[in-house]
Parts: sequence; structure tokens; C-alpha cells
Amino acid sequence: MKLVRIIMFSCVAAVVAAVPVRADGLVLTEAQIAVIQRSCDVSKQMIDRLHAADKPLRVNIGQRYNDINRQLMSPFISRAELAGLDTVDLSATSVQYRKEIEVFAASYLTYESSLRAAYDIDCHDRPIDFYSAIEIARQNRQAVHQQTRKLNDLIDQFRTQVDTLKTKLPGGSS
Repeated sequence: MKLVRIIMFSCVAAVVAAVPVRADGLVLTEAQIAVIQRSCDVSKQMIDRLHAADKPLRVNIGQRYNDINRQLMSPFISRAELAGLDTVDLSATSVQYRKEIEVFAASYLTYESSLRAAYDIDCHDRPIDFYSAIEIARQNRQAVHQQTRKLNDLIDQFRTQVDTLKTKLPGGSS
């Protein structure tokens, strides 16, 4: 009888230990929480390295996007207008491109802020909050990526519109 109680107690303890913990809709098992706590210091180091690497990349990419607008798109549209060409589509793309640059900058700031917030959480004491913050930072990083895709698509669109405009010029290819 004592053996049955011990086995039943062991089974109940195993089930209780495997019960997931919930926080903000997030479900983590005790084993996952333990892994987060054990890898806390390494995770912090990785976040620090990621933050250090991301910032100059963002600045360089942001400068390139701004340069494309200031040094290529705007001057080209001005010259085409002076030549009497229809630049409505080019202008619309350029306006949209400038708006998307602003969204890109805002998205990056949101991402950077969420990454810093995750770094500031004590993952030894608050592993679930840390994991949630990392997930938010990951989603915000994905938003930055999507924004770069939009900007690149607009650059391609502008290039296609320039090619179309070239075909309308005397001596342009048809």
C-alpha cells in the first residue's frame, strides 16, 4: 500500500512539474523556464552584441535610403518635369517612399526600445517576462525587416517607372 502511495505521489508530482506557467497569454513549462534562467547571462551578452551591431547598420541603411531619395529620385523628377515629361507616377512613388522612410525610422526606434527593455529585465528572477520581452523585440525586428522590403519594392517600382518613361523619349527603346 505504501508503494502505491509513493508511485501515485510521484505521478502527481511529475504532472504538476509539467504544468505550464502562463503569463500574458504565454505558456511556458517549468523546464523551459529553467532553460531561460540557465542561459540568462549568455542571452544578455547576445542581446548586447545584437544591439551594438544593429545600430550602425540601421544608420547606414537609413542614410542610403535618404540618399536615394535626395540624390536620385528628387533630382531625376525635377529634370524630367523641366523636360516636360509626365512625372505623376514617379512623384507618387517618391512621396510614398519618403513616408516609408519615416515609418522605417519609427519601426527601428520601436525595435531598439523593445530590445533594450528585454535587456533590462532580470531573466534570473523574471524569466517569463524576459521571454515575453524577447518575443516582442523579435516581432518588432520583423516589422523593421518588412519596412526595408517595402522601401526596396518602392525603389524597384521607381526604377520600372523610369524605364517606362525612357521608352516614351525620342530615341528611347520600345
